[in-house]
Amino acid sequence: MKIVPLNERYLNEAEKLIEKIFQPIEEEKLTLRSSIYPEKYKDYLQKHGFTELKYYVLIEDEKVIGITGLYAYDKDFYWLGWFCVDKKYRNKGFGKKLLNFAIYKAQTKKFLYLYTEDYDEFKKARKLYEKFGFELYKKEGKFLYYKFDFLKHKDKFVNVFSNIEPCNNKTYKKN
Repeated sequence: MKIVPLNERYLNEAEKLIEKIFQPIEEEKLTLRSSIYPEKYKDYLQKHGFTELKYYVLIEDEKVIGITGLYAYDKDFYWLGWFCVDKKYRNKGFGKKLLNFAIYKAQTKKFLYLYTEDYDEFKKARKLYEKFGFELYKKEGKFLYYKFDFLKHKDKFVNVFSNIEPCNNKTYKKN
């Protein structure tokens, strides 16, 4: 298992995974491509107010089995985007590792909050968010909005990767 920044090699698989899980509209899928090609999608990034955008894929046997993204609009918070694990690989700890990784990456950027959006039908994801310390702060119809407060959990994730190879924006591997 490894977590790597999204790149050309894994782009098609990542797009298929989010299509299978979320059924996004075409414009929403541009966030993946914008992560790889920020200059090419500069107008898209500016239109949506992204100041930073990066996606990561979870790889098992050279296959994309999970994805998460982190993006920012301002200096205080990150947004967790397209967080998911392929249904065939759930209940094996992959989601925990991927969420741990995302929280760690956001924490290293010194953001105050990490936000995410969920839907009523994704009960398992909600349980995982809550287990990690995310708190529901708003509900609008079927949309649920969660917030992770780094000040409340400042010691929880500091050394979470002490027994694994550092990410250094290239690869995260289990020892």
